[in-house]
Parts: sequence; structure tokens; C-alpha cells
Amino acid sequence: MTREENKQAVVVGATGAMGQVIVQRLINEGWIVIAVARHREALAALEAQSEKIRPCRHKAPARFDIVAHSFVLHVIQTCRIR
Repeated sequence: MTREENKQAVVVGATGAMGQVIVQRLINEGWIVIAVARHREALAALEAQSEKIRPCRHKAPARFDIVAHSFVLHVIQTCRIR
């Protein structure tokens, strides 16, 4: 797999309205999407839409800073992102 074929993106809130749009756009552009969400059923439904979606159920705090290094590391470790 070339670097171009192995593009990965993490979408937090992937099952929300905006998250779903972002996930779909990334998939259409060839990305593998790590879909992070709280609700198991909604995440399963999203995963069924494409083999390029890697689900990750995660309970992020109500307020968090996505650019905070510690939060990003936590999501990567929890979701086993490589």
C-alpha cells in the first residue's frame, strides 16, 4: 500500500449530522476514516456504509480540545489506530 492509498483521518462526532457529511466526503476522496462516536448503534450503522470506515466507540468528555495532544493520544490508543 502506497502512502497515497493509506491516508487516514480521525473524525470525532462521526455519527452527528456534520460528522456524517465529513465522513462521506473523506471516503469519497479515498481516505480511511477512523469514526469516533459515543453511540454504538449509530456507529454500527455508519460502519455498514463503507469498508473504509473504522469505528471507534469513545466517550469523549463534554468539553475537550481536539488539538490537545493528550486527548489525541488517548483516542489513538483506545481505538488502536495505526
